[in-house]
Amino acid sequence: MDVRILQEAIHHLDPHLADHVNIELPLAEAVAQMQEVTSEHQRGMGALLVTQEDKLIGIITERDLVRRVISQKRDIKRLTAGQVMTAQPETLTAEDPIVFALNLMHFGHYRHIPLVDEENKPVGIITSKDIIKYISQFIKSI
Repeated sequence: MDVRILQEAIHHLDPHLADHVNIELPLAEAVAQMQEVTSEHQRGMGALLVTQEDKLIGIITERDLVRRVISQKRDIKRLTAGQVMTAQPETLTAEDPIVFALNLMHFGHYRHIPLVDEENKPVGIITSKDIIKYISQFIKSI
């Protein structure tokens, strides 16, 4: 495999649009939106970005729901997105190389990386599946 493909910009992965919710949104509504996005994309996104004043401040993943709600037997109807999110997630831009995303995912044990613009507004999200798909398409072409 030509490792130069990992130096390509993240936008070559065709990132998902940034589906996001406000920090104050009731968690039950956030989960419903996450399910809607998952069925719409049919790729099992499993994450939702959390914003305040249009700036990224957190991410809610399926893992967050399991660890912070289900395993603790908390009432989803009494929580907000902000109470369950992982605050200040690591981010990249669409112009960063794919290898940066691989590095964050490997060392941070992440499956989702939010993409932001220069004002920290969410513009997309990439998943480990996106990278695997990109690499496998390259391998098929050789």
